[in-house]
This record gives sequence, C-alpha cells and structure tokens, in this order.
Amino acid sequence: MSLRSSLILALAISVPTAGISQERKTELSAEDKTLIKAVQESGGQAMRLAQTDARITVAFHLSDKEIGDAQLQALNGAKQVYSLNLRGTKITDEALKIVGTMSGLTKLHLEKTSITDAGLAHLKTLQSLEYLNVYGTEVTDAGIDHIAALKSLKKLYTWQTKISEAGQEKLKGVAKGIAVVPDFRKDRERARVETIRAADDAAKAAEDAMKAITAAEARAKEANAKLQKANKALEMAKKAAAEAKKVTDAATKAVADSKTKAEVTKKTAIELRKKADSVK
Repeated sequence: MSLRSSLILALAISVPTAGISQERKTELSAEDKTLIKAVQESGGQAMRLAQTDARITVAFHLSDKEIGDAQLQALNGAKQVYSLNLRGTKITDEALKIVGTMSGLTKLHLEKTSITDAGLAHLKTLQSLEYLNVYGTEVTDAGIDHIAALKSLKKLYTWQTKISEAGQEKLKGVAKGIAVVPDFRKDRERARVETIRAADDAAKAAEDAMKAITAAEARAKEANAKLQKANKALEMAKKAAAEAKKVTDAATKAVADSKTKAEVTKKTAIELRKKADSVK
C-alpha cells in the first residue's frame, strides 16, 4: 500500500471516531435515573440538562431540608452531572472531596457556604469546570493556586471573599482570559475613567455656562446702552415738550391779550360812535 493510500485510510478511520467522542448522550441511563432519584430523596432537585442532552443538573439551594456533607454522598463519582448548586447549604470542605470526583462538572455554585481554601484543593480534578462561584465564602488568596489548576475555568465570582486584587492579578496571570467578578483592577480603572469623564463633562458644562454668562452680559450691556439712549431721548423729548408748552402758553396768552385789546377797541369804537351820533 502506498503512503498516500495509507494516509487516506487513516483519515477515513479517524474522522468518525472523533465525531463519536464529541457526541453527547440524549437518553438517561439506568444509572442516571438512579442518581436523580437519590438526589431527590436527599432533598435536592435533579433533572436532565435538555431534551437533546442527557447530562444532569443538580441543585440543593432550594431544598426545604438542611443540606450538609451527608446529602452529597449520592453524587460520589457522578460523571454525568453538568452543574451543581450548593448555595447557602451547610456543606464543609469535606463535601468538596465528593465534588472533586464529579469529573464532568462544568458549573459549580458554592456561594454562602463555609468552604475554605483547603476545600478548593479537592477540586483540581475538575478539568471541565468553566464556572465557579465562591461569593460570601472564606476563600482567600491562598486558594488562588487551587483555582488556577482548573484549566477550563472561564468565570469566577469572588464577591465578599478575602481574595485581594493581588490575588486576582496572580490568577489572571496564570489563567489567561478568565473573567473575575468583581475585577478590582478593571473596576478601579473604570471608576477612574468615569471620574475623568465626569470631570470633563463638568468642565464643559462650566465652559458652556461661562459662554452663556458672557453672552448674557453682552446682551445686558447692549440693552443697557439702548435704555440709556432711550432715557436720553426721553429727557430731550420732555425738554422739547416743556419748551413747546411755554411757546403754546405764550401764544395762548398773546391770543388772549389780543382778544382783550380787540374787545376794548371794539367797545371804544362803539362808544365813540354813540357820541358822534349824539352830536348830530
């Protein structure tokens, strides 16, 4: 057989094998059903992930029973569990020994539990884990090395833990691309940028206000000049009116005097005529 023929045969054999390895189960096995029943009897909830995905989601955070380490015994070695929610339960670091055997686990909620850095050491076998929430736990920077061992981890929630900014930066330096929430450095940088933006906005607002004030002052000055001009014109009009009144009064008096003289002259003329008539 030639080298080319050998390569073609190898590819023909390898491709279907790769496809089968990536294919997910769509039906629950008897073992899966037994696991779901055991979880429910322990006070938790368990169901298949989706109609086309037989992986199992398990949650104890809504249980009306007190959930501790003992209730997790049914999960020992359960490789088909996709997500596990232990939020607010009474589990301890011992319970994480069992969680560490669940090699298919992709999401893990440990919020508001008493787990510590020592417990995280039991999770290093979870190489499919993409999401981890340790909000409100006793985890510190000492647990960063254990978290960094989770090679598939994409998102880590650390609210109200003792993980510092230095611890976060150490983790991000090892686990490239991981999103840590809250991210102290990014949040500080975001706050700095927002402060600068707010300062710039305030400066621009102040500049606009000064421009508006300057424009208003200019309009006020112009209006004042017009008012002064109008007042001056008004004073001149008043003076002209006063002068006109004097002229009018003088003219009126002159007319009155002339009328009086005319009356006197008329009266004198009448008297003289009477005298003249009497002489005849």
